[in-house]
Order: sequence, then C-alpha cells, then structure tokens
Amino acid sequence: MDTIDEQLIAALRQNGRASISELSEILKVTRSTVRARMDRLVTNGTIAGFTITTTNAPDVQLVRGMLTIKLEGRALEKVVARLRGIPEIKAIYTTHGQWDIVVEFGAKQLEDLDDMIQSIRGLDGVTDSETSVFLRERQRLS
Repeated sequence: MDTIDEQLIAALRQNGRASISELSEILKVTRSTVRARMDRLVTNGTIAGFTITTTNAPDVQLVRGMLTIKLEGRALEKVVARLRGIPEIKAIYTTHGQWDIVVEFGAKQLEDLDDMIQSIRGLDGVTDSETSVFLRERQRLS
C-alpha cells in the first residue's frame, strides 16, 4: 500500500459515495488509476466494505469497548491497513508497552463482536489480543 492508496482510503472515509471522477480530482490521478486501485484494495481485503454514517440515527452500537493487539516483527502497517476496513472499528491507536495497537470498537451485538475478534486474530502478524467490553459509561468528559 502506498501514499495514493492511503489517500484513496482517506477520501472514501470522508465520502464513501464519491464518484470515480471526484476521487480522481482529489487524488490528482486518472479515473482508470482510481478504479484499478479500488478494485485491488477490495480484492486484497484492505477495503472490506462500504458503509454510511447518519447524524440523526440512534446509537445502534450496543456493544462497545477496546481490543488490544500484539504484533510480530514489522507487521504494523499491514495489520493497520486491514483494520481500517473493518466496519466495527471506530479508532486505531498505536501504543507503547505490552500491546502494539489499541482498537476502539462498536458492534450491534455480541455475535458481531465475536466475528470481528476472530477476523482480527486471524490476520497475519497478530500474535495476541485482549478484549475489554465497556459495561456502563460513568461520566463523559469533554
């Protein structure tokens, strides 16, 4: 994955409905380049799907929490690229200490969470993980 791929993913995160022409203008590459890269990113699993965000819908993420992930060797960029395509993942952080990555997630139900965890544990480069489910929000600070 190179800079253009990263910019393409960022543009799609901003507007998943952007046309090939719009993406071509944003990235300053040809439409055929955008189409080929999107096809490749979908085929290799970097883009696992497309979703929408609404402003007025109630929060349907009933299961929220964080997943800490330990990696082997130099797998960081490859794993982060794959994590970006998992719809339940809301934020990805690198960290220092026992765990290499902390992922914040929101899932509709426990079965979705289980599927997400199994998917992540199956990624090349992931050696260990630990999941913490948020039970109750005690106080939201700014």
